[in-house]
This record gives sequence, structure tokens and C-alpha cells, in this order.
Amino acid sequence: MKPLLDLTIKLRDFHRKLDKSYKKGKDWSDARKHLKDALKSKNNLVLLAEFQGQVVGFSLGRIQPAGSIYVHEKIGFIFDVYLEPDFRRKGIVRSLLEKQNIWFKKNRIRFVELYVDVKNKHGFNAWKKHGFRPIMVRKRLDLRKV
Repeated sequence: MKPLLDLTIKLRDFHRKLDKSYKKGKDWSDARKHLKDALKSKNNLVLLAEFQGQVVGFSLGRIQPAGSIYVHEKIGFIFDVYLEPDFRRKGIVRSLLEKQNIWFKKNRIRFVELYVDVKNKHGFNAWKKHGFRPIMVRKRLDLRKV
């Protein structure tokens, strides 16, 4: 659990560097509960990437309701994917996603979605490379600037 928590904190800190509206990793107080719940639920799949016995990355996917506006009842959702910088661009994320997709298909999931911050150009391009396409754009208004 500790290596997974450490990587989750690094992922949160990465997002914090993109936008100060994200909490710092260590301030994400419910991270431990979030991970414990993810590990216990049959609707979640947590995959670890290891190198020489050390956890260097992970992915967290979940089966969840699609929402009342869609014709399909459930979707797959990729919540988190993180890989230590030294292990990137080696096909590890592709391997994690292939395993995640096999699991989704076994559970009769047709569509998989995720969030990616628009300021994360590398992540945006990487997800596009893995076949993800925008379906909706979420926008934000800072009322202090209006």
C-alpha cells in the first residue's frame, strides 16, 4: 500500500505543478482511504508496474454508472495512471492499459473514459496515442476575475 500511496502523491504533485487549484499530494487527506477502497472493490482494478521488486507505476480503473444521459448503463473509467519518470516511454503504460482493457471487456464494458488536464500537453498527446478522443470539454470560470 505504501508504494502505491507514494506514487499517488507524486501524481497529485504533478497536477499541482500544472495548476495551483489542485491540492498538494500530501494534502490530499483521503488518498489512503481512496486507495483502500479501490483495492477492496470488485468494480476496481489496480495494476502495478514493478522493476527489480520496486513498484515504479500503477493504473487504477473502475467500472461505474455511465450516467442517465447515455444509452449504455456502465463505463470503464481510468482514474489514475502514473509511472516514475525513468520508466516512461518504454511501453509500460501501454501494457497496463492492455491489461485494464482486457478486464473491462471481460466485464462487458464497451467505452472507457478518463480525465486529462488540458495543461498536461504530454499527457493529452499520450492519451490520444492510446486511442482516447475528446467527447466533452469541461470549462471553468474564476469568479474572482469577472
